[in-house]
Amino acid sequence: NRTVACACAKEVFQMDDRAKRILDFAVAKEIAAETFYLRWAERCDDEDVRQLLQELAAEERGHIEKLSAITPEALIAEGSAPAEFGLVRELPDAPEESEMTVLDALSVAIRREEKAVALYERMRGASSTEETLFTALVQEERRHKHRLELQYALLKSRIDRG
Repeated sequence: NRTVACACAKEVFQMDDRAKRILDFAVAKEIAAETFYLRWAERCDDEDVRQLLQELAAEERGHIEKLSAITPEALIAEGSAPAEFGLVRELPDAPEESEMTVLDALSVAIRREEKAVALYERMRGASSTEETLFTALVQEERRHKHRLELQYALLKSRIDRG
C-alpha cells in the first residue's frame, strides 16, 4: 500500500532528523569542550596539567569525528571507566573565566565531563541504533572526568602544602 509506505518513510525521516539534531548537539558540546581544554592548556604553567588538557582536547576532537561519522561501529568501548571519586560534590563554584585559576578551570572541566556523561546516558537511553556509540562515549567521558579529578587532587595538594 502506497499510503503505508509513505507514512513509514515519513516516520523514518523524522527519526533520522531527530537523531541528526541530537548528534549535532553532541558535536557542538564536544567542540566547546575541545576549545575550553585548548584555551586552558595555553594559559597553564603546570606542565602536567597542560599535557592533560592537550590530551583531552585531542580526545574531544576524536569524539567530534566519531559523532560526525554517525556510525556506532566507528567507536569501540575501551572497557569500563574507573570508579567515581565523588569529588564533584566538594568542588567550589568557579568564578568568571577571566578570574579563574588553573584549579578553577579543572573544576569546571570536571563538571563539564559529568554533564557529558549524563547527556550520553540520556542519548543512549533514547536510541536503539546508536547504543554502542553512546555507551562508549559514556565510558570515555567518565575516564576524562577521572583523569581530571586525579589532576585536580594532585594540584590542590601541591597548592595546600605551599
